Amino acid sequence: MSAFNSFIFGNFERGILYKEFALAVMNPSLVQGNSMSRAELLTRILRTLHTSSPDIVASAILSEDGLMLASALPSGLDETRIGGMTATLLSLGSRAAHELERGQVQEIVVRGSEGYAAVMNASTGTLLLCLSSKSARLGVVFYEMRKTIDDLSNVL
Repeated sequence: MSAFNSFIFGNFERGILYKEFALAVMNPSLVQGNSMSRAELLTRILRTLHTSSPDIVASAILSEDGLMLASALPSGLDETRIGGMTATLLSLGSRAAHELERGQVQEIVVRGSEGYAAVMNASTGTLLLCLSSKSARLGVVFYEMRKTIDDLSNVL
């Protein structure tokens, strides 16, 4: 899928998601029986994130203590371990930022030989984790993560 098509499709998906979410919040009785659960909405938001950037290969929404709320992770990864490691990254990053007098942590990035792992605060007590390819353009990944965090603010 081209970057243009990915951009258009991703924004189209976001529009549909907003409409469904607004309907469910504004008048739950209209969608009784057809309403999406919170977990389904979170999973849908992650799918939209994946369609918006081909560099993003996996993602998850977690509580800051590592509880998995929704994920789009490859089957070979253990969600419990990923949650624990993500919470640990945030804790260590926050402590380091404090000790080094760098203020609040905005994001944490781990660069490995096979790609990147990026963690951002999605809302109070909630994190967004994205795994991306080694050729990923981090500026684009961060931009898509911030757009996703805006989407999550309507759900969390």
